[in-house]
Amino acid sequence: MTLLQQVYSNQTKGYTIICGDFNARCGSNTDYIEGVDDIKPRTTIDTTENYNGDLFCEFLSDTNFAMLNGRIGINDFTYISPQGRSVVDYICVPYEQLESVLDFKIMRMSDVINTLNYNPEAYLTTRFYLVILNTQ
Repeated sequence: MTLLQQVYSNQTKGYTIICGDFNARCGSNTDYIEGVDDIKPRTTIDTTENYNGDLFCEFLSDTNFAMLNGRIGINDFTYISPQGRSVVDYICVPYEQLESVLDFKIMRMSDVINTLNYNPEAYLTTRFYLVILNTQ
């Protein structure tokens, strides 16, 4: 079953969140249809676009999902290396669930480790994403 089929078959079953490393550089591409969908635009810190980003934004628009990155909370890069930095990891929710998201923050693994006082040596480059939903 494709991701598109899974999204369509699960849309009525409660909260749906799509997240992961899509290797998609979306730049200023929109994840909604301008003039049709009433969605708050997102701010872009990574202006580079690639083919995966084009496909990903088209997929989100087709399924009525929106990225939280650049739209809610503090905008930050999701990949940082000596060669550069980019946004390629995303968390996306259906348009109608956007108002339920209270905050969104990208945290470096080192910050999570310091907060939890935990020391997993092998995972120092992993990032955590926290989505806080208002369920009331």
